[in-house]
Amino acid sequence: MLPSPPDVDRVNRLIAENNQNVLMLGATPQYARLGERLTALDGTAKMIDEYWPQADENRRAILGDWLSMPFSDGKFTAIIGDGSLTSAANGLSKLFPEARRVLAPGGVLAVRCFCAPEPPETIKDIIESLATPDANPLCFRMRMAMAMAALQPNYVFPIRDLALMFDSLFPDRKALAEKTGWRRDEIDRIDSMKSATYSVGFPPRSWLGEMAAQTFTRVEFAESEGYPLAELCPILVLE
Repeated sequence: MLPSPPDVDRVNRLIAENNQNVLMLGATPQYARLGERLTALDGTAKMIDEYWPQADENRRAILGDWLSMPFSDGKFTAIIGDGSLTSAANGLSKLFPEARRVLAPGGVLAVRCFCAPEPPETIKDIIESLATPDANPLCFRMRMAMAMAALQPNYVFPIRDLALMFDSLFPDRKALAEKTGWRRDEIDRIDSMKSATYSVGFPPRSWLGEMAAQTFTRVEFAESEGYPLAELCPILVLE
């Protein structure tokens, strides 16, 4: 679910009046050219080493913790990100105040989110949708993850549980490939999650908005469009 070119354009427009000094939560290369100056903050050195374009004086990526950012108060005019709140969903009560601290007065945050539908789908609903012609393995995994998150406190769960659930539902992957037309390598990508030690969160918009409103005065969602599940991938806009 990488950001599409229209997603990048939407974020660019949302920060257009505040793009002088931008902080990115994560190291999403598609956003690397946004802002007059851009600092990417990521907690994983591998992400920076493998995905960040060559840095220059106005485009740098550093290692750091989003819940305790190594920046002075009011340093940035805008904050952007892509899926950042999914990675940090267990720490939003700390992340939102920390983001507000490093934003300059009048600054804006624009982060594309992955928000579970309301009311949530069930695993049964999702399995039945395999008969639809536009089903694809990436969307299927995301919908499964959102359904699993809806059953957990704060909508957070260990990502490895998704792989375990998938195996229990589809022990015969050859049969799944024949039924759906999916390539085996697309199906087998889920195996990379089995050794993962991190958790992910997929809160619905209402819960996410309530959390953000505890810190920010303006809380809005800008719609995404043009790809499957775009309706579940809005851009959260905070001031």
